[in-house]
Amino acid sequence: MRLPVPWVSFVVLFSSLVLYSPSLFLLSGIGKTTTFQAFTDVCSVVFPSVVPIYITCLNLNAEHPLATHALYRTILNNLQSRGYIQFDEADEGKTTQELLFAKLEHYPGGHLRIVIIIDELDQLYMRNPRDEPDMCRQLLRTLSEIGYLGEQKSGFILTFLCGSSTRLYQLVTAVKDDESIKIFPVLASAPNLNPTKFRLLRIYSSLPTDLDTACRILVKPEGVDMGIYRFFLLYGGATARALGCLRTDDFKEPDAMFPSLSTKSVLYPAELLLRDQIYDWMKKNNESLLWQYFSPEYKPDELSRVEWNKSAEEGGFKPCPYPEVQKMMGSLQRAGEVFPFKDDALETLRRLVDASLVVLDLADEPALIFVYPRRVLEIGLLYLDDDRARVAATTLSQKVLKKFWEVKPGSIASGVSAVAHVIELLPENGI
Repeated sequence: MRLPVPWVSFVVLFSSLVLYSPSLFLLSGIGKTTTFQAFTDVCSVVFPSVVPIYITCLNLNAEHPLATHALYRTILNNLQSRGYIQFDEADEGKTTQELLFAKLEHYPGGHLRIVIIIDELDQLYMRNPRDEPDMCRQLLRTLSEIGYLGEQKSGFILTFLCGSSTRLYQLVTAVKDDESIKIFPVLASAPNLNPTKFRLLRIYSSLPTDLDTACRILVKPEGVDMGIYRFFLLYGGATARALGCLRTDDFKEPDAMFPSLSTKSVLYPAELLLRDQIYDWMKKNNESLLWQYFSPEYKPDELSRVEWNKSAEEGGFKPCPYPEVQKMMGSLQRAGEVFPFKDDALETLRRLVDASLVVLDLADEPALIFVYPRRVLEIGLLYLDDDRARVAATTLSQKVLKKFWEVKPGSIASGVSAVAHVIELLPENGI
């Protein structure tokens, strides 16, 4: 699934997951938080008998509900504050678990059903029990309660666990090793959250050649030069956060904008060597195209002529074929390099995707699988071997951005605007 996660996808996903709760791995910056928040706003319209509760583990501190009350009490407080439930004398003496399910089962007019979205779950595991013992005790209690929600069969609660760490599945299944515990200290004492119920679903970004997605994210007005959007797509890839950064006034050196390797992922040296070889293949097979974008001789006014986002057969960017990757991996293994999945090049590529280093165009036939960089700029930077070319490329980017701001396109598309089907453009100067 390679989408900027539109809210409709989430509604369809919810409709199809009545038998189990998923854990979702979503690449950072593809719009998941915006989508989840938008879904929270519209869920009760699409599903009137369902109450959505969105909880983020980002910026956990001593005042965060999960740090003071754990999960069940946080849910109860949320439902009370929104007028769905009231507490009375009959509730005294009940545990928070008993109280929660009693309130859901005996809701006036029928059962009350809730969808719990716990976003940035990996951030919860990053707290340190040595520094924050009281908070971490509550967080471990929250994890135990999450595990129970995955087991329960009442039909009242559907739980989504979401995160952008490549180790999300390892966290959910409580697979503990020294390296992981250094990054995620809470993992040392964390329970297994039941991978049978919390099944992992990967949702990745669109291909870096997906111009339609870039135009939707940036809300392209009619009549604006498409070449400008192709330039943005080349520099940022088809992710909402990257394209949003390019829209700001403080655009900086192209190689300083978006760090490629996630700090929360740990790859084998052999996997990084494979990444280098894939990048080198793409550089050698796209030199003519890269010259047009990154040569000091290239002018901004000519930008719209290079339709690099077309298919390779039409003269666009050439991705690396999967059979070539298999050959590279085999060569590295013969040279003594060790891969965690020694006989599975596709699983190795998935690990590179999880680390935000490549994007896959998947197909049933191996010969039809292709590997892209997350953004073509990664390959362009390899092409810029001398400092003068790098400076020229940065100058070019600033000129194009200036031209982009002159046309004043609308604001970044949000999940809410997609739900309402209302895109508010901010035209100026008669556009």
